[in-house]
Amino acid sequence: MDENREIEQRRRKREERRKRQLLKEKISLVGGTALIVVLIILSLILKGCDKGEKQEEQSVSLDFEVVEDPTRVTLVAAGDNLYHKPLVETGQNDSGVWNYDGVYENVKKVIQEADLAVVNQETVFVADRNNISGYPAFGTPTEVGDALVNAGFDVIQHASNHTYDKQSQGIMESIQFWKEKHPEITVLGIHESQEAQDQIAVVEKNGIKIAMLNYTYNLNGNTLPTDKQYLVDVWDDEKVKNDVIKAKEVSDCVICFLHAGEEYSTEPSEDMEAKIQLLSEAGVDVTIGAHPHVMQKYEVKTAANGHRMLVYYSLGNFVSTQQRPETLLGGLARLTLEKAADGTVRFLEDYTLIPVVMQYDSDPKARSVYLLSEYTEEMAAKHRVHKYSSEEFSLKWLQERAAEIMGEGQTQQDSEA
Repeated sequence: MDENREIEQRRRKREERRKRQLLKEKISLVGGTALIVVLIILSLILKGCDKGEKQEEQSVSLDFEVVEDPTRVTLVAAGDNLYHKPLVETGQNDSGVWNYDGVYENVKKVIQEADLAVVNQETVFVADRNNISGYPAFGTPTEVGDALVNAGFDVIQHASNHTYDKQSQGIMESIQFWKEKHPEITVLGIHESQEAQDQIAVVEKNGIKIAMLNYTYNLNGNTLPTDKQYLVDVWDDEKVKNDVIKAKEVSDCVICFLHAGEEYSTEPSEDMEAKIQLLSEAGVDVTIGAHPHVMQKYEVKTAANGHRMLVYYSLGNFVSTQQRPETLLGGLARLTLEKAADGTVRFLEDYTLIPVVMQYDSDPKARSVYLLSEYTEEMAAKHRVHKYSSEEFSLKWLQERAAEIMGEGQTQQDSEA
């Protein structure tokens, strides 16, 4: 009898351990209220086990199915943040304290609502205000970087044709600014060492690991020092292919921010199309373009192997004081990434473009970017662009141009890459 009792006790202990293990597995799949319910059940089971043979073993059914909800990340990306001299004046104060928060005040609600927000910082930052400059060799106040962070941006692209405008010093001062003032910000496209360049930037949000790449087509004819090729990510076919391979190994999805194309053209250039083809075939999930300073179409490209890539060819300018009407209409790309229970990540079909308008007039304090949905005919009429251009610039024109771009994006069928 003693031997039988021992065998029975060992059987019960094994059963208790099995139940605990099963409960742990179920608990890992549920959250919130469901977790509380499971914990209560576990408590009751353990109490029953403590009573041993004094009570009958309680039977608890664990035959329920837990469905894990997919996790999602909303991402917003802005185009060229381009500071010409008139825009630099906007944040200057006689007190010596400069501030550019007002430039982004009217759009920051859209930026801050996103899980991740990215912007193309077209120019480098300079620490010495005597080194601040506009076109053609830009040097931008570091306070602009502070304003981008205050507006809600999490990721900064720095690879552009103007990245070497202040040579190595401008790049290193930009890197130092981000490291010292905003170490939480992910900076793309510029690096302080070869080791840093070799490291793929991965941003993890809501359980989704997103690898981010950033390249510029060139540096306005400038050449990086032979021993410092790592300073800027300049497009090279083989380098890009290898980077994408590495990026796919350390992430759930890959996004490429590409500075390329033909300036002021409303259609993608042949060179841009070739680069998009390479990225699609390499397996990049989303590509977002900059550099033309005007908005271009967006669509889904399908590679020969069936891989689908969402591409925005150009978001146009985000902030600038350029003098062509078409450069004052830009867009915020907005898309959603979803991670399914099996670990795969895809972009949802809710991707869109939010039109924005850069407003400036003779009053430096009245220079700011607005959502087109909140822009008025009165603002368009007093815009300083009328001083530089005889072309149409009105609320109706802005709305029609934006509708044209968005219509293409919404009705575009998958095209072969």
